[in-house]
Amino acid sequence: MKGETAPTNQKGANMQTLLKRVQVFVLVILMSLSTIPAVHAKEKVPTLAELTTTKDSSKIDHYWLAMNMYYEAGHEPLIGKIAVGVVTLNRVRDSRFPKSVKAVVTEPNQFSWYNGQVKAPTNMKIWKECYEAARLLLTNRVGNDIISLLEGATYFHASYVSPSWKKNKVKVVQIGDHIFYKP
Repeated sequence: MKGETAPTNQKGANMQTLLKRVQVFVLVILMSLSTIPAVHAKEKVPTLAELTTTKDSSKIDHYWLAMNMYYEAGHEPLIGKIAVGVVTLNRVRDSRFPKSVKAVVTEPNQFSWYNGQVKAPTNMKIWKECYEAARLLLTNRVGNDIISLLEGATYFHASYVSPSWKKNKVKVVQIGDHIFYKP
């Protein structure tokens, strides 16, 4: 009997630790966002048309990361948006995937929203939040808590679908409506 209760207690302790880490992370992000002038300012967020003429890869990466966060997790709380962004960046760093954010996002059959055509965001409030969250990720202003929470995840799916590829992956965590996996 004692052997049976230990795993449950350990699992409960692990879950408590995880919940505390998530709460701390959310507080850090909320505090960070409240101190970033661009969130409150009327800064113009560039359009895809404006970015097609730039040679600045950091602006292009920023745009595509924000677009992926917008379309994959726009309805999610901020932590869910950032988690999708972290997965996107984990792929850029992984030798099995392309080496730029744009190439990762536009790789065929990788993200549900991208089908070769890009629609402009329609909800400007959510778009600006995704754009700012992408900026935080690309400038390393997101704490290590969320990055370590995702444990190198390079895959995710919505909780209401069950893709066949998940059988070959290790589940890391569920955040909002998304379940994250690593190889």
